[in-house]
Amino acid sequence: MTNENDIRLIQRLEGGAMLSALELANHLGISRTSVYRVIQRCENRGYNIVREHGRFRLASRDRDAGRFEFSLSAQQAHDLVAAVESVRRLTPYAAEALEVLRKTLIGNKLERASAVYYHSYDAINPEVYQRVVAAIEQRKVLELTYKPTNVKRSLSQHTFEPYRIIFWNGHYYLAGRSRTFSYKPGGGLMHLRLDRILEARVAVVRGEGEKVPGTLTFPEPDFNPQAYVERSFGTFGGEGEPEEVVLHFPAHNAKAAAEVQRHPSRELLPQDDGSLIYKLTVPVTEELVWWAASWKGLRILAPDHLREKVRRHCLEIAYLNQ
Repeated sequence: MTNENDIRLIQRLEGGAMLSALELANHLGISRTSVYRVIQRCENRGYNIVREHGRFRLASRDRDAGRFEFSLSAQQAHDLVAAVESVRRLTPYAAEALEVLRKTLIGNKLERASAVYYHSYDAINPEVYQRVVAAIEQRKVLELTYKPTNVKRSLSQHTFEPYRIIFWNGHYYLAGRSRTFSYKPGGGLMHLRLDRILEARVAVVRGEGEKVPGTLTFPEPDFNPQAYVERSFGTFGGEGEPEEVVLHFPAHNAKAAAEVQRHPSRELLPQDDGSLIYKLTVPVTEELVWWAASWKGLRILAPDHLREKVRRHCLEIAYLNQ
């Protein structure tokens, strides 16, 4: 539930007002210490409040991000509209941008619909999205409540350093480092489905002798999203280090398997009998288990624990459908 003071503070800062904590306290009729708590709550809700020389203002896209003017050809405008439509459900700013594009770029020349249609079933909480983006830009640590894809597992809590939002296989993922699971392989580097993040708030820390807590931040990460995606299989970023996976496809599936480019480490070794040896270097994830189990006649040559996981997966399906 939104506190009345939160609304009044945001309304007071709208329009570019730049006020001290004392001025805000007088406006709200509360103490300066309480003002900092109100500011913290507003930041947790996704508002970007800028601190400059002991004064506060609401970040302005005009003032802080600048404006851009450019010209595009008709085809470039069409492609730009298609690109923005692809993230329309992800961020409210994209919907605003689409309106600007339609008014200023489309006109009579671009009445035809885009040739590209994008669809995703992900229903992402806009407040969560805004807080995550603000935390990425400001390098703030988040406290996340997450609903795992495995229905048998309960909600999990993460103290999380957010690095990038990555789109993959029809879903949006937040990639970063979970301090909560730093003991796991990779030091807690992982990804979380963005639509399964139920709550996101800025983590706070209270220094010794400090009455007002400050936000917890992290240094510029050494994170390459392309390398992160390429090191893993399918729905990327499984636990554990990449290892060599060797699969044997029978002749009747060899051609179809050869057309599947699931990972850049893929190596194809055609056999004299028409069958195919398919090699990958990836972590063994549930996605890999499901994918391997979907191929009729597939034999898993390595590693042994992948073979055992696929065997158990198939036995469970057989048991449930006998």
